[in-house]
Amino acid sequence: MKRKLIEQLENWCDSLQKKPLILSGAKGTGKTYLALAFANTFYDSYVYWNFENDPVNMEDFLQAGKADLAAFFTCILTNGKSEVPLDNNVTAGSQVFVLDEITCLQGFETLIGLLKEQFPAADILAISSSEPVFSETEAKAYHLLRLYPMDFEEFLIATGNEWYIEVIKEQYRSGNSIPEIVHKELLELLEDYLYVGGLPLAVNEYVTNGCRENIPELHKNILFSYLFDAGMKKGDSCALKVKQILYSLPEQLSKRNKKFQYALLRKGATEALYLEGHSYIRKTSIGIYNRKITDKEIEGRRKDTADGQKNPGTKIYLFDVGLYHSLSRLAGTRNEKEFREGLLEAYTAQALNTAGIDFGYWESDSMSHSLFLLKSRQGFKLHLPDTNSAVSHFDQSILPLEVRETGGNRSKGLSSFHEKHPAIQGAVKITSGNKAVNKSKGDNLYLPLYSIFCLGL
Repeated sequence: MKRKLIEQLENWCDSLQKKPLILSGAKGTGKTYLALAFANTFYDSYVYWNFENDPVNMEDFLQAGKADLAAFFTCILTNGKSEVPLDNNVTAGSQVFVLDEITCLQGFETLIGLLKEQFPAADILAISSSEPVFSETEAKAYHLLRLYPMDFEEFLIATGNEWYIEVIKEQYRSGNSIPEIVHKELLELLEDYLYVGGLPLAVNEYVTNGCRENIPELHKNILFSYLFDAGMKKGDSCALKVKQILYSLPEQLSKRNKKFQYALLRKGATEALYLEGHSYIRKTSIGIYNRKITDKEIEGRRKDTADGQKNPGTKIYLFDVGLYHSLSRLAGTRNEKEFREGLLEAYTAQALNTAGIDFGYWESDSMSHSLFLLKSRQGFKLHLPDTNSAVSHFDQSILPLEVRETGGNRSKGLSSFHEKHPAIQGAVKITSGNKAVNKSKGDNLYLPLYSIFCLGL
């Protein structure tokens, strides 16, 4: 399946001053498949080793010379057709080491250094399902990329509907509405995406069989695999906490106050009791955390919560909307309307996260209205209907975004926000409608639900 990240991998391959690349992302996003497909296409030969399936002792590497390293990495595949021994007949850019689950090897940085020293012409592409922890100085020694679940654009490509992509992008660039029949077709395809999600295994099942019946069972098995992995690596106590957090998300997001509430986990639960579970979810990237931004922060009176202030609130989403959809049915949802609101919010969070847009959320005093707040230090570059190129539309660090299934021009949530913060102009409004951008009414940018990925262009 085609992934947009391949372009960044190609740029890395073509670069002259090449750092080792670390490709991270949650299990199941297709990191290994993408890395091996890339290695097989762009290199004459590659080495592959999985340190989770075939663990080794770092001490063995520390005592190894070049010949010993060559003997260890015996499985070099030449374009996947034959195995050849590792030797010195390597030209720059012709061979790559693919080191899977590299963080399972304690002190993996030392191994990467040894390989660069002994085989300077070979490239190194490391894969990790756990987010590597680096200092700012250490991070500069690597080229870091992250693979997310397939977004809606990639889903359209995988399902043979790529011709819609240019239609969506042209609508975003021009600000014009698209033919209603095409709009309805895209909403139907989006419904499939909300059900299937963006994990390649689920998408492949959907494409191969042409139906969605097996998707919930497949998602259930994936969720169980995450819990099993947590138990194996961190113990049963951590696995139980991860399960309680994840399985509460449908109920958390179906309430009016969507701030994560520990009372929904069990009686007497506190944040301190679940720090281990949150740490694992963050480290493995299976959750998206959305922190509340207070009015004081927006006005610049307080920077963040790191200065000893109490955390004002956090929302948590599963990293894949399809998994969330199946989990909602597995855990049970009380109200279809509230489930739908939570589903669209989870989809929006995933789309923004994949697009690389930093965000938080704002909540009215009554907690009856909630908005995403997009954060940028450079101002937001959005397209207007009277230009063919991006312009700096909002020269501000925060931009509110509202997502609703339906809705007209008026929004109580946005009205409340702008009344409190009149210096912040405009907003992004996302609905199932097919409305063009309207500059005359507050410079709001109107987008249909299927166009959120365009914000990252």
